Amino acid sequence: MSKLIAETGKVKLKAFAFPVRIYATDAGPNGNLIHAAYKDLDGWMMMTWYGNGKCINSNENFDLVPIPQPYYFNIYTDDDGAGVWTGKVHNSLELALARKLSKNATTYKYTGGEIEKVEEK
Repeated sequence: MSKLIAETGKVKLKAFAFPVRIYATDAGPNGNLIHAAYKDLDGWMMMTWYGNGKCINSNENFDLVPIPQPYYFNIYTDDDGAGVWTGKVHNSLELALARKLSKNATTYKYTGGEIEKVEEK
């Protein structure tokens, strides 16, 4: 979990949609605790989590879980429809659209196990 936080900073509480701020991913005497806060209706609440994202007070509703990040890719087909292949995976829609190599390409978005076609405007 700490690696994910260090790389993206994109986590949420398991059971709540409160914003989360990470202050440290190397806290505690062994450097394996996470210090952060979440903002509920009463304001910012500070808490501590284990390095794996588990809430230190054992309330799993407050565990830190990654926010799935979207990835984009293009699927290409031959003019006659006989061949199909996939292009590179990109972390932004703009880049995937800019890298389309032919008019016979469709762009898709992958997020957390779900794939959906991107409607171009």
